Amino acid sequence: MVEGEIIKFYREKQNMTQAQLGEGICTTTHVSKIERGKTAYSDEIIAMFSERLSIDIKKEIASLGEIDKLLQEWHSAIIMGRTEMIEQIKHDLASITLIQSTYFAAHYRLLQARYYIIHEKWKSAFTILEDIRKSHVNLTAYERNLLFHIYGIYYIGNRVNVKQEGNQKPLQYLKKVNMDEYGNGNIIIILLLDIISLALGLWPIFMQKRLYIIFRKRITMDEL
Repeated sequence: MVEGEIIKFYREKQNMTQAQLGEGICTTTHVSKIERGKTAYSDEIIAMFSERLSIDIKKEIASLGEIDKLLQEWHSAIIMGRTEMIEQIKHDLASITLIQSTYFAAHYRLLQARYYIIHEKWKSAFTILEDIRKSHVNLTAYERNLLFHIYGIYYIGNRVNVKQEGNQKPLQYLKKVNMDEYGNGNIIIILLLDIISLALGLWPIFMQKRLYIIFRKRITMDEL
């Protein structure tokens, strides 16, 4: 049903109403259902919508796949500290129109927050995290766990907030990460790399051990 998301994005981008898009093609209600993925539709209808919006639907669908790949690569590059790749992928993503689609909005913005963290732009990172926490109520399981992960990294890295809110703050978020939902073994390694790279030299050894226990045994705060 990705076609509906693409149609909605370009319709809104062109300040076109659902009634205008569907005129002579189908009802406004049907347009709404197609955009929300709530009904079946024919290739012919999508082709007529695409012509009215002056887009190549096949090309746009291919772009969705490319965006997803780039987001994953950007996250990996950030974790591994590959500066040139980080900046190149950031530029590539910004140049793709569909990146602003609600389909990718939360994932993209979360990684923008992660980008700001490595550049120590704490206020910009926190603004994004708080906005997503408050306004994005339909996060996927992956996005929800990514949000917890990045909150944890934010509080580990930002010394000011650690001092103000205590060492337990990062733990409160990191312990919420559900590894079964978040990813495979490679994600666990990435999380540990994040923790180690930011925690070494910042926290006492006993706090580093607590972080390690969370991701090795996934125990509750009461057991810490």
